[in-house]
Amino acid sequence: MDGTLSGSGTVSGASGASDAIFITATGSTLSPGNSIGTLSINGDLSLQGATSLVSELDPTASQNADLLDVSGNIIGTNNLTVTLEKDSGYTETGAAEFADFTGSTYVVARGGSIDNDIVTLVEGSSLNAHLSASLASAPSQSGQVEL
Repeated sequence: MDGTLSGSGTVSGASGASDAIFITATGSTLSPGNSIGTLSINGDLSLQGATSLVSELDPTASQNADLLDVSGNIIGTNNLTVTLEKDSGYTETGAAEFADFTGSTYVVARGGSIDNDIVTLVEGSSLNAHLSASLASAPSQSGQVEL
């Protein structure tokens, strides 16, 4: 893939094959959901170059983050930059926003396995400037990018 893939749904190989390898090129962007939602890939995801994952967060929603859900392995996460944005449906600001987001965890990517623990996190301009994201666990051990 060279460009942007956004929305909710499932990407599969030919004839719905679940053993496909989905490859991203430098400059590619994955943006799950229309608001909060899930983009699923049946097979492996290989991040061949600098790839962005944009995930919207809403600490009050039942699914509190956009999710990239890969049935196979996620390879090349050292090429991944996750940008976190506040979901457009979440309207709190200031102290209320800070209180809602503090202590919450968000899974923004999940795979059968993840090859390493290097993921770059960026807080988008829509989030409170006092919030600071960090990994909640090692992606290679948990199989997910959890903040």
